[in-house]
Amino acid sequence: MSDNKDYAWKYQLKIRYNMTPEDWAAMLASQGGCCAICQKPQVQEPIRFATDHCHTNGNVRGLLCKRCNLSLGWYEEFKVRVQEYLNERLADGIRQKCMFELYEEIHEESGLHEVRG
Repeated sequence: MSDNKDYAWKYQLKIRYNMTPEDWAAMLASQGGCCAICQKPQVQEPIRFATDHCHTNGNVRGLLCKRCNLSLGWYEEFKVRVQEYLNERLADGIRQKCMFELYEEIHEESGLHEVRG
């Protein structure tokens, strides 16, 4: 990683999350070097996992791969619609779908396309 990008990353960690690179590394180690959601390891150096945080209070929740970070952002935006969708389908006696099937179906209905990291 270039010195400028490394400096910018360290600066953003401090300003946005009040974390040091050592704090970030300790969090990654506590997650076993893997994404906090899908448990896949970080494989593309120097691309780092995203620092997931609550957009309400700013608290850091964990480190996520690009796909999980984007999916979580999508879910947080549409969680009410997701719950309505599940309630409608369950009320109709339709089996509960796994989150991935639901994610794909709602994206197809909305015209959004899956972003792969």
